[in-house]
Amino acid sequence: FKDLSWNDIRQAWPAIALAMLRFYREEGQLEKWKEAERRLKTLFDYLTAEQKEFLYYEGFLFDLFNLDLPKVKKRLENWPTNESQPYWMAKRAAAFAEIGLLNEAEANIRDALENIRKKLNQKVVTSDFTFVSQESNAMLLGKYIQDASAFLRGNRSQHKHTNIQSQDRLKGFEFDPWNELELFKLILDRPLSQRKVVTTKREFDIGQVTHCIDAFRTNREELNAYSFLRFCEEVGLPFRIGNSVLHTETAMASLQRISHHSFFWATATLIRLGNAKAVDSLFSRESVYRFKSGEADQLIQQYLDVLNNCRADIHSSNDLPNGNYGARLAQVLLEVISRLCCKCSIDTKRLVLGFITELYASPDKAQYDKVKNLFKRLLGSMSEAEQYSLVPDLLN
Repeated sequence: FKDLSWNDIRQAWPAIALAMLRFYREEGQLEKWKEAERRLKTLFDYLTAEQKEFLYYEGFLFDLFNLDLPKVKKRLENWPTNESQPYWMAKRAAAFAEIGLLNEAEANIRDALENIRKKLNQKVVTSDFTFVSQESNAMLLGKYIQDASAFLRGNRSQHKHTNIQSQDRLKGFEFDPWNELELFKLILDRPLSQRKVVTTKREFDIGQVTHCIDAFRTNREELNAYSFLRFCEEVGLPFRIGNSVLHTETAMASLQRISHHSFFWATATLIRLGNAKAVDSLFSRESVYRFKSGEADQLIQQYLDVLNNCRADIHSSNDLPNGNYGARLAQVLLEVISRLCCKCSIDTKRLVLGFITELYASPDKAQYDKVKNLFKRLLGSMSEAEQYSLVPDLLN
């Protein structure tokens, strides 16, 4: 290999590896993701400053997709502030905001905007609009973070006039993420149209019918959904901050369109929405019917582990109902588990009943407001013989 251009390879390999890291996370290939991260960390010193920031952000998203809230917080603690990378500072601020750490988020987004504007004023080349683009994205995130904080303090008019003036100035450069989001809303906030793979056309001659198989045409519905979700990641946009919901309808429409191909990504998006009513988008009666018993068992076990792992965060949500990420996890996951009960095995049903018993004895029962549905559907999914065998547990 002595004739290979190692300097070029040193630049190309990390770029490809980081792209694959994101792909593994989106597709739920968890072990491959961990192996790719391990390899990248051994070459950490060879990464550019921007690639290092990408790796930190990808680690945060990986644990968020895995619903591991303690690890998410650890990732954010280990993500150092780099003032030379204000674009990533803004995304780091949004990450703090999504899990409910609004004080840290406000401080970070202020610093990010200040650094971006400082670099913008120092820019000599007028044809480079990189920092103008970064400013528009940071302002978008800053507005949502400030609005969520102001809502908690009871003051919703903060920074409103200044934001409008700055938005108008940025629109003059044709950097307008606000309009981008509105365009996605127009495209996706409508009933899902099913593409026909086989179309039938009756010809002029009697009895002549032409069947056309469309195996290669791109499905625009799905591409638009993927584009929206990828856009949100590029900007760093969460779907919910505290009690403020952001573009929930568009996100719900997106996960419906990608669920057949990227179920893991769709489920992670559903949890991030924190809306129990959105569960029907992925776990409708028709969808759950297609689950096998083993698949339902595996998902229920995974979600029970998540809830047990997040008990401290769910407990701390007593002071901030629905604004705490742990509380949203509890609401959404209990609704999902309640629907999967009709497909799981009797052993898993016993596990769920044990979990319910613990909840009724818990001082945090109010945070699990979907437990009523869970208990009702669990009993309804059992045969009379199964119910009879559980009489001692039910009495308990």
